[in-house]
Parts: sequence; C-alpha cells; structure tokens
Amino acid sequence: MSYEKGNAEAAANSMKSVATAPLVLAGLLVLFFGVTAFADDVMIDIGKLVVLPVAAATAAALGRIGIIATPNKFLVYSFAFVAVAVVMDFFSLVDPIVISTFAFMGISTTFLIQANRNEEATILLSIVVGFHLAVSYAAGMP
Repeated sequence: MSYEKGNAEAAANSMKSVATAPLVLAGLLVLFFGVTAFADDVMIDIGKLVVLPVAAATAAALGRIGIIATPNKFLVYSFAFVAVAVVMDFFSLVDPIVISTFAFMGISTTFLIQANRNEEATILLSIVVGFHLAVSYAAGMP
C-alpha cells in the first residue's frame, strides 16, 4: 500500500513542475538573444523582444495548468483562450501578433498536454519563442 502511495505522490510532484518548463525556457531564450544583441551592438525593440515570448510562455503555462487541474475540459479551455484573444483585440489592448501568439500557444499546448505529449509542447514553445526572437534580432541588424 505504501508503495502505491509513494508512486502517486511522485506523479503528483512531477505534474506540479510541468508549468515551470515554458517559463524557464522563454526566459533563457530572451537572455540568450539579449546578450547576443548586446555583444553585436544590434538595436532591438525591447518591447517586442520581451512581450512575444512572455505571451507565449504565459499561454503555455496556463494551458498546462488548466489541463492538469481538470483534464476533461479541453473545449472550455480552448474557448477561454479564444475569448481572451477576442476581448484583447476588441479593446485594442495589445498588438494582433501578441494576441495570435497567445491564442495559438494556449490552444496547442492544451491539446498536446491532454494527449500526454509534454515534450512536444515544450518543443513547440521553443520554436515559437525562438522564431520571434530571431525575427526581432534580424530586424535590428544593419
């Protein structure tokens, strides 16, 4: 009995740390591109450099946490990401690229985590964040 309880506690602890992966990954990519841009004397729009990875990481973390908390509510969480995107677009709170990044990462992360594809969700996040950072870096080059 204690063996089964130990396995259940280990599984619960591993699921608690699943939301930290997107935040750490986005932070490290921003740090890497920031240091690279500083070393190469490239002027990068800092607002765009930080806002897009933060939007992607936040949506990925929310998608992971939501599915882990209640695994049978995929459509509710997908609708929530779309509703947040529509509200932000309606009130013109942020740029459309940030809205689409947030909605895409939230829905895709929710779908991948529900299918038990944690690694693929992290790889997708690194691709999206890396692409945004690479475009920001390339746009600032002379």
